[in-house]
Amino acid sequence: MIFGKLIINDAVLHTHRDSFILEGIKKVSIHRPFLSTGVLIAGLAGLFAVGFADILYPGELVLLGSVAATSMLFGVSLAQLRLISRDLGVSEAPDAVYGTYAHLKRARLKISSAVAEAKSGCAS
Repeated sequence: MIFGKLIINDAVLHTHRDSFILEGIKKVSIHRPFLSTGVLIAGLAGLFAVGFADILYPGELVLLGSVAATSMLFGVSLAQLRLISRDLGVSEAPDAVYGTYAHLKRARLKISSAVAEAKSGCAS
């Protein structure tokens, strides 16, 4: 699942905010910006559950376990695709597309191929 729009056609990449000419793109990267936060919340919830397991009710332990699992799942699965170029300057966060890591990884490969085709002049 990709949050927003990501369409490649005629050597141009269209996102939900902007359109990019693929010849100017230098790097296409994927980052997991919520991974550290997810791991931190999961670790703290797990440590709290282990530390106070003797005085917590079973429902509270299940709740802490589900909070830990959910935060870890979001941290691992949500990702950000960024396009980096000299023309874009330093501010690359507004040009990012969010989605699941698996979908963005496939999109990154398609974009990289389209960039290579656009630079070689073989784009349709």
